[in-house]
Amino acid sequence: MKSRLYKITETATGKLRIVEATNAAQAMKHVAETTHTCAVVTSTSEAARLVQSGIKVESIGNETNTAV
Repeated sequence: MKSRLYKITETATGKLRIVEATNAAQAMKHVAETTHTCAVVTSTSEAARLVQSGIKVESIGNETNTAV
């Protein structure tokens, strides 16, 4: 598969990165992996504690990302 150059902009800061990848999803994954981590919430008590601290649950739908 042929690669392309993708311009990735960090929305909060406007910082730009150029990433060579075969598709946009791969480029975004590369950038996210350098700035974020992902882990499963392991219990309902952990979820409750996080929500009580002000973190909103984000639900991924077909049209847009919405905070619950």
